[in-house]
Amino acid sequence: MDPARFSTLACKLVTYITQLCNPMAPYFIVLTSLDRYCISSSSARIRQFSSTRVSQWAILIVISIFVVLYTNTPIIVDLRPEDGLGCRNRGNTLYKQVYAVVQCVLFAIVAPILMIIFGLLTIYNAKQVGDGRVFASRYRRTERQLVIMLLAQVGSHILLTLPVSITYSMLVLPTGYKATRFIYFAYSVFSLLWHLSYVSAFPLYFLSAKIYRQEFERWMKKMLRFRDGNRTTPMAIDYFAMPLVKIAQTRGAECRPTDIEKV
Repeated sequence: MDPARFSTLACKLVTYITQLCNPMAPYFIVLTSLDRYCISSSSARIRQFSSTRVSQWAILIVISIFVVLYTNTPIIVDLRPEDGLGCRNRGNTLYKQVYAVVQCVLFAIVAPILMIIFGLLTIYNAKQVGDGRVFASRYRRTERQLVIMLLAQVGSHILLTLPVSITYSMLVLPTGYKATRFIYFAYSVFSLLWHLSYVSAFPLYFLSAKIYRQEFERWMKKMLRFRDGNRTTPMAIDYFAMPLVKIAQTRGAECRPTDIEKV
């Protein structure tokens, strides 16, 4: 049972929380793209912005902006089961219509554009660093994989969020188009695809880029070593991997003068 369908208070509260959290997810990816751009820059001044302290402040600023921006959501949302929309913004005033358009633009247009901008700047920085002869081929491979990751991320975000934004605009804005059951059904299906956009980054990166799989494998090995760090295992002396001086010292330590005298 969904309390938002029967309680006005639950309707306003649930809608505020969902509409506050939903658009923040792509902007966290934008912050990640911005951090990648800063850390790949050849300028030491720009690289200073790639730090934990700056990231914490950036996340706090983004959250604060969206909290203030969506403060009026409980005011414009109504609960009317009779019209089929239920707990929704009806768009019966100019302010509500502009508010709905701003939501769609911020979520489906501005966020992908920012991802593309910072992604291309990161690729440009990687290309500038990889101009040397020794590392040219390596950075070309990295550049291609970054392009694939960028296109996969932006393309999936647009495909998963643009349909629900279009159907939402058709239901809210006075376009003159009469909403049918098919539109409501399409809106429900596109909403499911929209929620997939929150978890699409990991499988896309893992499948599209070898460098991401290598980093993930390296991270998993590091975590497993950290997990087994408290276990003690006997250490065997590997004479084949030790220098001759170390071998002599080790053998001398194994055969002490006191032991020879005893023999």
